[in-house]
Amino acid sequence: MSYPEEAIASLRKSHLPTIAKSIDQISHDWSFITDNFEKVGVPTEDYQRSMAQNQALLATAGEMPDDPVSATVVGDVAEDLSAKAEHIMDVSTTIAGATAAAYSEVDISIRTVHGSTEVNGYLIGFSPRHLAGSDSLFRFNNPTSPSVGKLPPGRYEMTAMLNGQVVQRQEVSIGILGQGPEIVCLVP
Repeated sequence: MSYPEEAIASLRKSHLPTIAKSIDQISHDWSFITDNFEKVGVPTEDYQRSMAQNQALLATAGEMPDDPVSATVVGDVAEDLSAKAEHIMDVSTTIAGATAAAYSEVDISIRTVHGSTEVNGYLIGFSPRHLAGSDSLFRFNNPTSPSVGKLPPGRYEMTAMLNGQVVQRQEVSIGILGQGPEIVCLVP
């Protein structure tokens, strides 16, 4: 989870105001996150993978700091890091002696609903927002309803699958100010 110094330096040279606005927040949140994990221990593998993806996204955006696509990517990273930082702040103020696991994961439960009726049998998956439309990176192996699991705080595209087919995609934010611990997925 090392600080993406080279990418941040490159993005600071951008002439796009949206990148300039986001990069200060990214820098602050990244430092806050790493400082807090240094106090409590190593984050979970899923959390580390999520941060590595953010680092790779920033490196790619840093190669083209004035490209509008980079602005979108930087905005997605900023929102993801913000959710992670806010989750750490919430945990540290509500749990005495917070652990790396508490900072790394949010317990969530997914209910699938058709109209006003809860329906069962859907498998739930999640991908970071920037991977929307692709196969789920995280999957809960227990079908709904409910389906329960843990995710790193952040922004995701949630998918509901039935009989091996994605039948619903829904954007969710996991962590403080986001959705959880219970999320309703409206299915067709």
